[in-house]
Amino acid sequence: MKIQIKALSNSINPIFDYCRKLMEEGVVDPKEPLEAYRGEVMCIKIRSIEEGSLMYIKDTKEGTPTVRAINPVEKPVRKSLKV
Repeated sequence: MKIQIKALSNSINPIFDYCRKLMEEGVVDPKEPLEAYRGEVMCIKIRSIEEGSLMYIKDTKEGTPTVRAINPVEKPVRKSLKV
């Protein structure tokens, strides 16, 4: 599947947000790759829409953006016990 970047939102994660939207709608094969273009230049290729739906971008402490995987298992919140 090929998409144009300008058609996406102004999110910091537009490609990954789009993959999540496609997965929610269930209208595509999750194993299909996704190519995003700016004009005629491909700027990113996602191996599969399913994989892209599990990714996000987060800045490091130094301010460098990095791609990370969403942790599907949330860590339990530790509550303090009153004694």
